[in-house]
Amino acid sequence: MRHGVGLFVLVPWLYLFEMIWHRRQVSGLDWVVLLSALRILGSAIVPVEIANPRYLIPLPWLAVLMVGVMLSRFLSEVPETTSSHSANFERDSHVNERG
Repeated sequence: MRHGVGLFVLVPWLYLFEMIWHRRQVSGLDWVVLLSALRILGSAIVPVEIANPRYLIPLPWLAVLMVGVMLSRFLSEVPETTSSHSANFERDSHVNERG
């Protein structure tokens, strides 16, 4: 159980790093999600020596949102290979026929 808690403790920090990486795509809602996750994390860790899993129950739900947003941003950077290559091939074939 402790390994699962450790993973959820890292997700807000990964989300912060991803927000810095994609700073042009960040909106106000990203900040709300990040600050909510850090506040939940802080309320579970600051009053005690180790994180109490009982107080981390909302964090996995926010982690699902954060991971989804991160994947969406990273996948939006991946270029479309099939459609762009076929469009370039068709364009180049028309240029070769004319020239």
